[in-house]
Amino acid sequence: MIGMALFQGLFDREARVLERVNHLVQAGVSALDAGSEARAAVAFVKALSLLEVREPTARFEDYAKAFADVGEGLLRVGRLESGQAAANHAMALDRGNVSALALQADILVAQDRATDALGYYEIALQVDPKAKDLWERKGDAHATLGQAPEAVRAYMQAVTLEPDDTDGYARVLALSPQDAELWVRKGDAHRRRNEPDEAQSSYDRALRIDSNRKDALEGKALTYVGAGEPQRALRCLDRVIQVDPYDPNAWRLRGDVLAASNQNEEALRSYDEALRQRDADANAWYGRAELLRKIGRNVDAVYAYDRAVELSPKSLKPHTGRLEALRGLARWDEVVQETSKVIALEPNHSGALYAKAHAFLQTNRKDEAVAALDAFLTVEPTSYDGLETKRQLLLGAERWPELVATCDAILAIQPHHARALKDKGRALLALGKAEESYATFDRLRVAAPDDLDALRGQRDALAHSKSPKVLLRACDAILQKDPTDRSTWTAKGAAHEALGQRDEALAAYDTVLKLDPHDAGASARKAGLLLALGRHEDAVKAFDVALEADPASANLWLDKARGQYRMSAFAEAVDSLERTTRYAPEDPKGWYLLGLSLQSLGRHEQAVGAFDRTLALEAKKAKVYVGKGSSLQSLKRYEEAANAYGQAAVLDPTASEALLNQGACLLELHRYQEAVPVFETALGSRRRTARIRRHGRAGPDWRTRSEKARRRWRRSRRRRPSRRTDPTSSGFGGTSWLSKDPTKPRRRRVSGSSSSTAGIPMRCARWRSPSNGSAKPTRRSRRSTGRPAWTRWTARHGTREGPSSPDCLASRRRWRPSTAR
Repeated sequence: MIGMALFQGLFDREARVLERVNHLVQAGVSALDAGSEARAAVAFVKALSLLEVREPTARFEDYAKAFADVGEGLLRVGRLESGQAAANHAMALDRGNVSALALQADILVAQDRATDALGYYEIALQVDPKAKDLWERKGDAHATLGQAPEAVRAYMQAVTLEPDDTDGYARVLALSPQDAELWVRKGDAHRRRNEPDEAQSSYDRALRIDSNRKDALEGKALTYVGAGEPQRALRCLDRVIQVDPYDPNAWRLRGDVLAASNQNEEALRSYDEALRQRDADANAWYGRAELLRKIGRNVDAVYAYDRAVELSPKSLKPHTGRLEALRGLARWDEVVQETSKVIALEPNHSGALYAKAHAFLQTNRKDEAVAALDAFLTVEPTSYDGLETKRQLLLGAERWPELVATCDAILAIQPHHARALKDKGRALLALGKAEESYATFDRLRVAAPDDLDALRGQRDALAHSKSPKVLLRACDAILQKDPTDRSTWTAKGAAHEALGQRDEALAAYDTVLKLDPHDAGASARKAGLLLALGRHEDAVKAFDVALEADPASANLWLDKARGQYRMSAFAEAVDSLERTTRYAPEDPKGWYLLGLSLQSLGRHEQAVGAFDRTLALEAKKAKVYVGKGSSLQSLKRYEEAANAYGQAAVLDPTASEALLNQGACLLELHRYQEAVPVFETALGSRRRTARIRRHGRAGPDWRTRSEKARRRWRRSRRRRPSRRTDPTSSGFGGTSWLSKDPTKPRRRRVSGSSSSTAGIPMRCARWRSPSNGSAKPTRRSRRSTGRPAWTRWTARHGTREGPSSPDCLASRRRWRPSTAR
């Protein structure tokens, strides 16, 4: 079954026969056109023999049509008997076949039996009343029988179906040569077919029959207008008005001719007369509106267009004319409304789409203008004006990806369009594609080698790359052609600054400021460089210059405040930072520096508020909590200060100063039990920080230590500290259990590495003593901690062991009676 389905065309014998017959008929027609009647007759006879071999079983209509085509060919070569046989076969297969009926009628006409043929024509026309060739054949049959009126009616049916068929009018006029109306209609057909000579001849024939024929005179006038002869057209129209002064069509046509010949006042009077004769003439209102718009009377033109639209609301021309008049009046809202009406009548009207975009552009509705231009470019994708307008809009709106696509479309039309290349390079640079931007500007340099904008574009592209040396060369090339290019001098200074050549950078910035003392960019960069060099006073002065050009720049005010803060000019820094926080209220840096400046001025309440604003914007900064805690501590709000220091310690575990200050606040609150672990944590943080600074990380450097040193270090970490009897081994340059690393000598001081933590052991011992209310024992077990506990003795003498220990003996040697109590 599958094979039968795949190859069922191979077993369709009738289809193959019909295909071969069709091929033979086409070959016969081609032979007839070439003048070879004998070859054509052979082809048609062979086709008929193929059809007569076997009766069809399924394709009756197709076979009837094939017999009719073959019979028509046989009739053309004069084989009437064979043609009659083909007609009989066709009518036997399908009696309603129009081709078969027409073939039988043609054969009867050829046999001089036109009367019998008329019946077949009538039957065929009942089946297909719009068959123009059948009406013509029927008219020929009537003409053969001498039945002129019937022939004329048949021919008129044919020309009604095709009004521009001049041959059909010729058949009718051959039977009725004095019919002036037919001559006028024939002239109109020639005029529509752009055959002015034949049209004028037909109109003249009509006027010879009836010299006052208005339609003939109007036809001649229109023909003269099309030929560019307005004066002869006016003479014809004046003759029409002389015949009938109240003919509105004549007055309207006269207005059209006068308007075309720029006789505007006369044309306007003719339109007014036409409208006085017939006010409901939409064409007259439209012509008057076009003339008014042409002479600049757009207000009157809009009224005339409104009347034309009212009389013919579905007509497109009055709407488009009204649209142009509204554009001339700059009534942009009405222009948008009118374009919508035009687009509703014709969705792809490119003029209305562009006018809508232009109206949006004039009312500063740029996003809608871009959307309208997109719709216009969908209809006219290669419109240069549309693409250029869209390029300008996208450049102003900084819609860089769309700008790149638009520039590509322009470059597809004009590959060397300089403005499109510049904007594309600028857009790619804004998108962060510096390499592609550089290549685009390089392409522009090929098209315009002397264009400085190409060099400047490459300069900007290099400024975004990490190639300061190449940028310097590009800047030098530009400055050779334009030594007063301030932006290039600024870029040159930035390149020197990137290379660490600060003196050369300052010289470049000074050159810019000589050219323009108020250049904001150069002043800002110079001020930043001076700030980095520590020349704070000069930096502040440079920031003042930059702020004159850009007084609303939050970054400039912030950098100026940094310089003032480093100069200890805290009041001036506060003034600058108030500007910073005003212009950039979401920038936490400005609020933080404001808090520090207020803190330095002793305005702690305001400083706390500034730190709170900083934390609201950036909550995970330990230094902000430290600053807030310091101000709160100065305000003696110890509870809040302790919480702030605690938050700082949570965010930064190495912030020992925050822990110390938190402990101090807890002391002020008499919360000694809470202060002890805080100070112990501070001690651990200090030791850990010192070890990191000493080793570069928390543990020893395993890559540089020997295996023996590593083993000793691990043993010293595991075992209990041993008591040494040699004083020099614990405090005077030897190694001891207090040194975490056996390869490093222990420090001489016993109580700590800095003065800020020297008193912590004594305080902890006092707070842990029973006299202070502590329920815990004073001394902790070595087994539980792995190290000696702090006791009263250690608190008094600064050692970890008892009175007989080597550390104690060393401490006694350093102790003086003047410091004892």
